[in-house]
Amino acid sequence: MIDKVKSAIGLEDVRYCFSGAAPLSRSTSAFFASLGLPIHEVYGMTETTAIISIPAPGQTRPGKVGKAFSAAEVKIAADGEILIKGPNITRGYFKNEAQTKELLDAGGWLHSGDIGEFDDEGYLQITDRKKELFKTSGGKYIAPAPIEARLKSIPAVSQAVVVGEGERFVGALVALDVDNVPALVKQLGLAEGLRPEEVAAHPAVQTFLEEQVTDLVNVDLARFEQVKKIVILPTEMTPESGELTPTLKLRRKVIASAHDAEIAGIFA
Repeated sequence: MIDKVKSAIGLEDVRYCFSGAAPLSRSTSAFFASLGLPIHEVYGMTETTAIISIPAPGQTRPGKVGKAFSAAEVKIAADGEILIKGPNITRGYFKNEAQTKELLDAGGWLHSGDIGEFDDEGYLQITDRKKELFKTSGGKYIAPAPIEARLKSIPAVSQAVVVGEGERFVGALVALDVDNVPALVKQLGLAEGLRPEEVAAHPAVQTFLEEQVTDLVNVDLARFEQVKKIVILPTEMTPESGELTPTLKLRRKVIASAHDAEIAGIFA
């Protein structure tokens, strides 16, 4: 049966799968693993001559990017930032001394801008971008990306933005997956023919997603990380709106400005 599925989606000759550049969702990882094709999550930068760490075949760990290559030294700074040193590290940016000083410190350590940690086996896990961390009014630092990945694991959700800078708790903006709207309408017994924005505004959808957040997102998060309130956006965010980059990364400042009323409503 598995071979038929792999053949149907064009993966019959695939032996190894790799992922990088962005967090891999748990559902995607689980799906490929069920086909006998565990995805090897890797980590690296252009400035490090590509890969810094990668799991060995048969030693993948979901959400982790393996162990560092022997040629590279990798350590975690006091603030959680991943620092890298080795012969594969760039000497700097061409004719850009200021940016080079931001990248490399006096000891030759490259400051990746990524936040991470090692587990007991020496596997590296990337938890967020340093510049994306924010602090609640209680003084707790929040890494939004892992929480956003959990929110997007809800089948009805396609996009999520965690907010809460300087606030008492964490909230989130979410957008419905347009392709899954018909199934959601049927599941909740809503009237047929509703437009996606009408579905997004329906009280039953709000209640359903709040339950999903409780059951699937908050279940094993620390109390200060748990999403307390959500706002469902009427449409998905797009590069054309300026809220996403061309590679579909979040433009957080643009999103915060465009949805300041919704964010204010979360914390009112």
